[in-house]
Amino acid sequence: MFEARSGGRKPRRGVDLSGDGAARRLSRRRFVRGAAAGISVLSVTGLLALPRGGAASAQAVAQPDALHRRVRAELGRFTGWLQVNGVDGYVGEVGWPDDYAGDAGRWNALAKAWFADADAANLWVTQWATGEWWGMGYKLAPYEDRRFPGDSPNGVDSADTQAEVTEAHPTTPSYLRGVNVSGAEFGAPFSTEPTSGFSNRHLGRYDRACHYVGDYYVEHNGCGVRYPIGSRRLPIRFFVDLWRRLSASFRGAPGIAGYGLMNEPARVPRVGDLSPARVWENASQRALDAIRSGGDGRLVLVQGYEWAGAQRWPANHPEA
Repeated sequence: MFEARSGGRKPRRGVDLSGDGAARRLSRRRFVRGAAAGISVLSVTGLLALPRGGAASAQAVAQPDALHRRVRAELGRFTGWLQVNGVDGYVGEVGWPDDYAGDAGRWNALAKAWFADADAANLWVTQWATGEWWGMGYKLAPYEDRRFPGDSPNGVDSADTQAEVTEAHPTTPSYLRGVNVSGAEFGAPFSTEPTSGFSNRHLGRYDRACHYVGDYYVEHNGCGVRYPIGSRRLPIRFFVDLWRRLSASFRGAPGIAGYGLMNEPARVPRVGDLSPARVWENASQRALDAIRSGGDGRLVLVQGYEWAGAQRWPANHPEA
């Protein structure tokens, strides 16, 4: 399984934001939309505004087979779309199995080719995933808690077979790279928010977490209330108002690197003549406008419709 997704699937507490450009501000036009692509390596993609240039071709990295061609073609369609539209993009989740089936060499060869293509496109990439949430034996984890199970403060102390590729493609001045560190924050929305809807009740708790976590934080709209945007129960204006209020509350927080508007948007209803993908584009653009109208220039990440899949990105969103 090699899967790629754009945008944020879970809150990305451990994303490496140390490289140049991490805190740059994007204009209204230069915002992030995300997509997900499937290789049976996990990868999530999004938009940023693609710098030109890049590294050498990946042709010599591995002998191509059908899976290599499919996976690299999916990435190529996404990066080509970014270039044609003149926008920045990212892959927020990319992962592939360890050696549990004795085929780590073949998977790593594919991953090396994929990362070489991502390097050539100057694409931001974070790998999926590691951390105490997964425990031991998670097949996509490039790092695990093996030496002292349960005792490591962050649940990570040993490299797995994928780490060879991970560490060969670090952050550069042109793009950011890192690994998603997934821990207890996955349950944060359910431990604080009532499942009936959004409230301001716990904003203070999130505000303290942004200051105390000791890392960059991406505010991620991932509460478990599944009302489709554009439906009668959740008109687009409600979604826009949510982000207007979140931006007003966290605009000055130095620990927040960006906002992820929605996790893997899907199952949006058709509204009038607008297809579900167009409804999501309308909602995300209006939310972005609301954030910018208050003077908030922070990075905004917008995932593509239909689970943020890179393989469906150009079809769902013909234009930026």
